[in-house]
Amino acid sequence: MTKVKDLTKQEIKISVSNEIPLNVLEKRLKKGWSVQRSINTPYVSKNTNKMTDSDRLTMFLNGVSSQIYSVRQKQGWKHEDIINTVCKPSYKYIISHFEPHEMFALYINDMSVSGYKQRRKKGWGHKEAIFIPSDIAPETIQQGDYPLTVDELETIYQNGSTLYTYRMHRALGWSKEKAMTIPKRRSCYKQIIQSFKEKKAI
Repeated sequence: MTKVKDLTKQEIKISVSNEIPLNVLEKRLKKGWSVQRSINTPYVSKNTNKMTDSDRLTMFLNGVSSQIYSVRQKQGWKHEDIINTVCKPSYKYIISHFEPHEMFALYINDMSVSGYKQRRKKGWGHKEAIFIPSDIAPETIQQGDYPLTVDELETIYQNGSTLYTYRMHRALGWSKEKAMTIPKRRSCYKQIIQSFKEKKAI
């Protein structure tokens, strides 16, 4: 079975240019897709609610989970009111329990406060519950093609990057240290950091 690490740099670059997430590429190859089909078939997100990235970030910063969104929607709330009205319990929990880079990781990994709490109840450590994406098996972090300790994984998010970006850079031939420490600052990273500082000051 072909793995991502078996692909050439040119094939990885084609995948990146076609905006195919690394985890999607891995799944396609695991299913037996040919390399050419895997790197050239457009990726269509299963997110059917047409939520924009800006909406998702606003919801996250206001402590509004997808479950809360659905409840408010059923109650007749308008979209703008749903995402802009702070959910105080989740909001307060986020501000009091997480550091800025941890908030960024939760957002990027699409992990809600309830999802974090469920992981903790199952015995996950604080860092594991935050930094391991929801669609990644925990054991693959330290045993996969590009193994990482949890502390190294945290470093990646502290630099405003992600596990998927790290793995893609490694697949392109970057050294481990370079892939971990060279930041890929996203606009949402800066927004989350600024919002955190403002909310902490209140």
